[in-house]
Amino acid sequence: MEGGSPIVRWEIEYFENKVIKYESASANLLMQPDGSAFLLNVMSKERGQGHGTKLMERICTFADQNRLRLTLSVQRFGDPHGGLDNQQLLDFYKKFGFTVTKKERRQPVEMERIPR
Repeated sequence: MEGGSPIVRWEIEYFENKVIKYESASANLLMQPDGSAFLLNVMSKERGQGHGTKLMERICTFADQNRLRLTLSVQRFGDPHGGLDNQQLLDFYKKFGFTVTKKERRQPVEMERIPR
């Protein structure tokens, strides 16, 4: 941290894949040529510290500034005893303006966020 402000590092691993990090949280943002981006691999190694929330705030700010429509698929990942379940994930993403666009039985729920 510099001057009390968290540092966000943008690293390009592949041509249109941005890896976004905040403290112990990270995500991949796959940039699409149509002005949208698919968000995946959102995770935080240190749960309950607010790192995932700060990461999502930064992602949403970046999306708004660049007029990107964000999409994602909600599906539990990792340790079944330590991670968020699908309903908790839905609630988490709704806090950032994501809405459900597709919900089918036995399929991941799809969500999107329109830039503000």
